[in-house]
Amino acid sequence: MQHKIKYFFLDKFNINDILDFIRSRKYFFQLIDSKTIVSEVQVINALNRTARYTSNNKRFKYPGNLLLLYLSYTGQIDTAINKIGIKDFTVNGIAVYDSDDDFKEFSELKGIKIIDRNIPYDSDDDFNVFSKMSYIDFLL
Repeated sequence: MQHKIKYFFLDKFNINDILDFIRSRKYFFQLIDSKTIVSEVQVINALNRTARYTSNNKRFKYPGNLLLLYLSYTGQIDTAINKIGIKDFTVNGIAVYDSDDDFKEFSELKGIKIIDRNIPYDSDDDFNVFSKMSYIDFLL
């Protein structure tokens, strides 16, 4: 299944409602704080690495956790969540998901507004980002 990427703005939201929503999804659904991402290409590359790894290895029960590891350049999921995950002070975010129904339901939560892409498509920093992701490949 092809993952989709959408951007959103958060205002007066309940972080626990959002976290409960993510945990309840049957299909892939991950949220990222967009201020921690340099480009959409970074997210696409991390998704490709996640798909490659999970097709050859069943170590990760939830591929969203692996995506967070690649995007945060750390081998510890708790560190990855704290570094790039949605928090109660997040303003702009990125949703990576499979099910349009899941995203529609997410977009109807209190305080969520769908917006246009708010990060560049690519960046001069992409090469450095990909090098750091390769380190995660080494750790895994």
